[in-house]
Amino acid sequence: MPPPAQPPPPGQFSKYPQPVPPPTQPAVVAQPPSDPKQNIARLQEDIAGIKAGEPVTPEQKQQLVKDLAFSIRGTKKPSLPTVTKFVETLTAALAEKQVGAPEQARLAQDLEFMMNCRGVTAEKYDATVADVQAIMQVGGTKRDAAVKVAGDLKAIGAEIRR
Repeated sequence: MPPPAQPPPPGQFSKYPQPVPPPTQPAVVAQPPSDPKQNIARLQEDIAGIKAGEPVTPEQKQQLVKDLAFSIRGTKKPSLPTVTKFVETLTAALAEKQVGAPEQARLAQDLEFMMNCRGVTAEKYDATVADVQAIMQVGGTKRDAAVKVAGDLKAIGAEIRR
């Protein structure tokens, strides 16, 4: 019978697998907020974080994409490329001219609504898209940029409403 295996000297690896100790605490997985008010607050925070005249970081854009995704309560979801295109358009417009706090709140409400627009009337849907364009223009965004933001948001809504 061969002698039992000896542990390797400190700093060297053994050819025998070593047991892995269990983690001391389970991993925390971030859960999306389920309350529409929380969703709106997060979106408003994302919008407020974009400052006119400053570059928008990839992290800010990614957070906005995540928060838009988290605000979806239905089973119908827009595609990632469509949401990403909207976020690019919106953040570019906000980086040119930041909207005030009241407009940020209304914009966040409209975005949360549009992420859950399946089953709403065409009138309410169109009014919300028009409201987003108006918010951007009243906030000082150039008309063509505001139209582009509204158009990209409408594309998100169209995917959700299909």
